[in-house]
Amino acid sequence: MLTVRVARIAQQTPEILSFELVHPWGRALPEYEAGAHIDVHLPGGFARQYSLAEAPGAGRYLIGVKREPDSRGGSASLHGRVRTGDLLPISAPRNTFALQRGAAHHLLLAAGIGMTPLLAMAQALAARGEAFTLFVF
Repeated sequence: MLTVRVARIAQQTPEILSFELVHPWGRALPEYEAGAHIDVHLPGGFARQYSLAEAPGAGRYLIGVKREPDSRGGSASLHGRVRTGDLLPISAPRNTFALQRGAAHHLLLAAGIGMTPLLAMAQALAARGEAFTLFVF
């Protein structure tokens, strides 16, 4: 388990907030690969997985959270209870959705909030000069 501080919350759409998470004392957070996610332990006893929405190397973790009307507590807790400056326990990043190295061309397909891990993937591919096409539905 790690503890992070919510450095910034930004309204991305009427339903989606982004949360910038940093080390509480300014130290480096564990590295990750594009496509990784973290478990966020929320007020009210909830733990939910969120994809990291930014290519590795920024020194922070960025997640996007859509407020679901039928939320069982995860998105409702983040949208309604978490504020800038709050400390949150999270897991270290892990990746079960990694990019395939050495592909001639990457095809990234996304819809809705499923776009989140693909943002990090597109940024990482662009930084490496690798070819990709991103379709958003």
